[in-house]
Amino acid sequence: MLKTLTVLFLTLSVVATGGAGAATKDLRNAVFSTVPLGLASPNAEQRLAFAEAIQKYWENFNARVPRLSPSDREWIEAEMGAQGDRVERALKSEEYAIWSLNAHVDVCLSTVGQVINSFETEQTKQTEMFFWLQLINCYNGSDDVRIYLHRAGIPYNDDSDQHVQTPDRSLTQTIIVNQVAPAAMVETMDWSSRN
Repeated sequence: MLKTLTVLFLTLSVVATGGAGAATKDLRNAVFSTVPLGLASPNAEQRLAFAEAIQKYWENFNARVPRLSPSDREWIEAEMGAQGDRVERALKSEEYAIWSLNAHVDVCLSTVGQVINSFETEQTKQTEMFFWLQLINCYNGSDDVRIYLHRAGIPYNDDSDQHVQTPDRSLTQTIIVNQVAPAAMVETMDWSSRN
């Protein structure tokens, strides 16, 4: 029953949002075009564009994943507080998969929002690198994301504009760790060059 409702919800949400904007494949690819892989030290404008592209990707991803009903949310949280077989059944359930996807996306949207907000004032610029490093958490569990999408019956990684494209874990982490966060640190510390 939940699987049928999930597919119905996805179909209706895609129709209602006109495909939820651009395809997630286009949005995922846009993330990589804002900061080229070989660019050693992206400036603040490029880093902000990178964060905004990441935000658009996760907003689109979020629009394609249903939310649990209050009763399903209450059930999964009660089961997660239980012991033994109840927890095991809950962990393998469709509801847990959706609950986990919702939690993951919420954290990613909150964190990328904090990255974007860090560009607003001189004082908040000092937090930029911290939030970039926190954002790596959005890409550490990409295999879990695929497992939960599959368990929830949500189509992903095909050519359909209506389906989710999972995040590219290694490339995004590489850009954040080796290019974006160091550039933010150089600016924050007011260093003239990196060695």
